[in-house]
Amino acid sequence: ADYLRAGGARVHEEALQGGILHVLAACLRLSLLRCQRVKFFRDPPDSFESLKNRFDNLSEEIYPQSRHEGTSPSFIPPAISEACVALLEACCGLPVGDMDDLSPAMQIRRTSDSALTAVFGLALDLDLWGGDPAAAAPVIAFVAERYGGTSFTSGYILRSQVSVQYFLDCIRLRYDGFAASAAVEDVSHQFSLILQSMLLSSLSNRRSISQGEHDVSACMSALTDSSLGSVGAHIVVNAIVGVLAWCEVLPSEVSQTVEGPGRDDERKMQLASRLGRNLLMAQFHDVIAPMILSRTVISGERTLSVSKTVNPDSDYTGSVKWQEHWQLILLLFSWVSSIAGAEGLLAAKSAGSLLLASGVAGSLKGALWGSGQDLMNGLFLPPPAIALMIGSTIRDEWSYTDLLSDRLQIMMPLVPGMVISLISGLSEEDNLQTSIVAMRELLRAVGGTFHRVFGGMIHSTGGARRQVKNRRDGFADSIKAAKIYVPHLVTVVMALEYCIANYFTDTEELEGDVRILRPQTSNEDIRRTDLESWVDLSTESVISEISVDSPKTDSSGKLGIQKILRSCQNGALNTAGGLLSNAMNLGGAGASVPLWHAVLSTFGDSRLVLDLDSTKTEKSEKTDEEGTKSTALINSLAMDVLCRLIAIVLVKSLKREFQWEVWNFELSSAVSGLILLVEEKGLLKIRSSSKVESKGLFAPDQVVLLCALLDVLEYGRDATGWCQLALPAMSASNEGKTAAPMGDLSESSKLLLPVLLPCIRLLLDAVLKIPGTQKVIIPPTGSTPATTNAVEQSLLARVLGELDSTLTAAIVGLTFSSARDIALNSMAALREAMVKFEQSKDEDSVGRCGELLTKVAEELKERYKAERRLRDTALFDAYENREEATSSGEQVAEESIAVERLLLGGDVPGADGTNQENSGNERRSSTDGVSEDFVLFHQGSNETPQGGEGPSRLGFAQYEGLGATLEDCLGADESTPAADSVVSALAPYLDAWD
Repeated sequence: ADYLRAGGARVHEEALQGGILHVLAACLRLSLLRCQRVKFFRDPPDSFESLKNRFDNLSEEIYPQSRHEGTSPSFIPPAISEACVALLEACCGLPVGDMDDLSPAMQIRRTSDSALTAVFGLALDLDLWGGDPAAAAPVIAFVAERYGGTSFTSGYILRSQVSVQYFLDCIRLRYDGFAASAAVEDVSHQFSLILQSMLLSSLSNRRSISQGEHDVSACMSALTDSSLGSVGAHIVVNAIVGVLAWCEVLPSEVSQTVEGPGRDDERKMQLASRLGRNLLMAQFHDVIAPMILSRTVISGERTLSVSKTVNPDSDYTGSVKWQEHWQLILLLFSWVSSIAGAEGLLAAKSAGSLLLASGVAGSLKGALWGSGQDLMNGLFLPPPAIALMIGSTIRDEWSYTDLLSDRLQIMMPLVPGMVISLISGLSEEDNLQTSIVAMRELLRAVGGTFHRVFGGMIHSTGGARRQVKNRRDGFADSIKAAKIYVPHLVTVVMALEYCIANYFTDTEELEGDVRILRPQTSNEDIRRTDLESWVDLSTESVISEISVDSPKTDSSGKLGIQKILRSCQNGALNTAGGLLSNAMNLGGAGASVPLWHAVLSTFGDSRLVLDLDSTKTEKSEKTDEEGTKSTALINSLAMDVLCRLIAIVLVKSLKREFQWEVWNFELSSAVSGLILLVEEKGLLKIRSSSKVESKGLFAPDQVVLLCALLDVLEYGRDATGWCQLALPAMSASNEGKTAAPMGDLSESSKLLLPVLLPCIRLLLDAVLKIPGTQKVIIPPTGSTPATTNAVEQSLLARVLGELDSTLTAAIVGLTFSSARDIALNSMAALREAMVKFEQSKDEDSVGRCGELLTKVAEELKERYKAERRLRDTALFDAYENREEATSSGEQVAEESIAVERLLLGGDVPGADGTNQENSGNERRSSTDGVSEDFVLFHQGSNETPQGGEGPSRLGFAQYEGLGATLEDCLGADESTPAADSVVSALAPYLDAWD
């Protein structure tokens, strides 16, 4: 080295012409092999005679062209490596900067024949350095420092001398058999820098585009032939990721290579586009990446197949491991699929199915260990520079929101498999914290992406969403988004529910108090308090319902981990609920029905997906009893999640600008169908649940749904949903000027009664099943002070309190026949509840139900009185000034009288030959001698006229005398009668109703 350094150009030329460097490399390799054969380094000889005897006893001499085992020495002394580095420095010069920034003299020296001979004849002679990675590390680092990295010129020099295919084959031949270690990682990193410079050169070569295609194809071939965790996979993956990081397409945090200067944006985008095109041509997105990400599914094994290595280092914690390579390939797949268009979506769906199957089989256990915020943000929140490559097809310009939406469509099919792979690692105590951190970062990235893409629509109130309904693009996109993303979110929620039920049964709160959801009436309240939402203050200036934040708790214990998983699950449910609520508000029942069918089918498929214990027990070894228990558990968990999801959708549907804002037709029809779904599926029936230890109690999720129905009833009262009466229009006069009259209050009932009537049926049926001991926790509203604590209340008292107000509004506001039916139905249900509570000796609950029954009877009695007054007033007004009525008014009166006679059991007009002029007199005479009831009954039961001829009459005999009975049992005094006396007096009518 000193001779070459001080000899000048003549000495360099002599060394080049004489092949000194090649001879040196060959002689050095043969000498080391001979020393290895005689165990010179392992067992040094004591004397020269001993060494001579060892060489004389060699069975076969080692010659340069002879065939022998091991062509590379397994050990090279560090002094030899240092001497070779000094020799290379004498030929190539000092590392004074990037090749493009060097002076002409340094560039000539770096590209001279002696320098290139030293690099390829000595430094990259893997027959010499391929057996000892520790000795090869400083030599390869010397080459990477001067010819690797982001230098296009250095890459051009290397690529002109050797092809990428040959370069990778030589490396894989020598190093793929080594176990991961610090030395192997160092060598692999240096090789990836060299390959990165070669790829930059070939991809930027405008004269030969095919060169870049061949190089990328060679990289894909090496990647498919290499196992995850090998040196070959590490070099290829990190080199490609380094190129994309230099192009600012991938975040620089995920790359181990040196980032280039922040300039030449156009050149970077062109180079990234060429790389993406070449990867698409190599079928990376639809063949290579899915095969690698789910390789065990193809091979049928239960663990990832990795290369067989010698001397594995169990304490190694570096980056040359299959988890790191799996994560980087997933990152590359997300980018390539994003630029592939429709093919990328199909590839993502197929890859998602493979990942889900592989995760359930336990093959991906630990695939995401060690991943953090950088990787998850790179998967879901790519750098804005990628949007420059994917222009918006609508506006012919780039849009970061469109990029996030496309990336979300690519990644969401993969999320269930990723979550299940993390869940499978929770059973190992050593990797428990790693799995929890990765899952938290994953779901935080998912929530942040949803917030940026759909946050404006999901967080807005119904009135604000209706303002954008006329924009057809946003209208269709919102419904399409719910159809695409909700099934994936439901699968994630079910996987987390199954995990919590299986691994944390001993810490689950059994028979505990349930915290219910609270609807908000303004965006300000929503942003202040939402205890069941994800909040990420570090990345969002506005707090979002869908952003992510785990509770600040100790995650070392099972209870802390359970809270973190429950928080992640609640965040996913809030996201799905927001998408469903938004689609229901915009699309109505037409969009809601297929959406909920998709949700139910996802729950049906979950029993096939969530067999996470298959890694412990083979299906053939499971008994019928174990299979039945597993199916029953999954069905129970599905019902719990469905109850919670419907409750969240109902609460989000109640979000409005002001308290009395009325739902539109679309939202009313969709919510009506959703409540009918609750009734059809029997979600409020008492059933066995993993969250309730004793029988006869509602599960916590059923309680949440029950309280959401109470909130719907409360909203119905505020929005005059029970008001069917045609009240006179009210107007306000101001200084002689009359303002416009108010609208018809009965319009709200046309929208809300299809929602409120199923709600009240469900709640009256639930009263029979609610024990008086079950409690709920009511969180404070947004208007209360921050120091206000949650209030604990009896569930039965809360339900009966809302039923009290709702039944009062229904009896007062509905038409008389509907109000009477509502009252009889509620009193019959309350009487049955009283009998049930008497049998269980719950005197407090008996008193509450009896008090409500008495109040309903009093309200019905007052309604009878009011209807009687209205009848008398109508008769008086109709016939007081009959002589002065016009001919048209007479005709209207005659038609009204005819219809009323028909409804009240009279003859069909004109059927018996009576004269219409006498109809008024007949109506007056028919009202004489009737009972106090408003309904006019004919004599006896449903009798036909004499001789069996004539029209039949309408009659409801079970109501006859109800008004008089109510007045008799309730009396005229102000004291409240006992509930037992009211029940006994109304028993005939309640029995007939039952």
